[in-house]
Amino acid sequence: MEVIYESGELSEADITATSAEFAAMANQIAELVQSGEGEVRFPASGGRGLLGLVVRISTGPAVVAVGEDRMLSVGGSREAVEIFGRNIPDENCLPDGYHVHFEHAGRESHVASDSVPLVMVVNNVA
Repeated sequence: MEVIYESGELSEADITATSAEFAAMANQIAELVQSGEGEVRFPASGGRGLLGLVVRISTGPAVVAVGEDRMLSVGGSREAVEIFGRNIPDENCLPDGYHVHFEHAGRESHVASDSVPLVMVVNNVA
């Protein structure tokens, strides 16, 4: 998994992973939601971006942000984190390049307006 953040006028974060990596992430996030508290961490394997992703249960709508620890974070209420987890492209049949946008637009009641737009891209090529 690789996590990249591009800052500037059109800031955006990207997570590129295999279908299997996305499926493992979705499963761990579902377990987190079921427990109702805490966080899960997913270290990045690529060396040119952020150090990984941390998903945590907190309050309010989902917020995607980049922390001082060079981790991409997604935090929010159980419902908001559950929606994030359900949007992860985790199906084995998805082609390389398939991607999902997770952002405020279209999810206004579940994603904060100051959340960094996130794109999750499937790449099964080793």
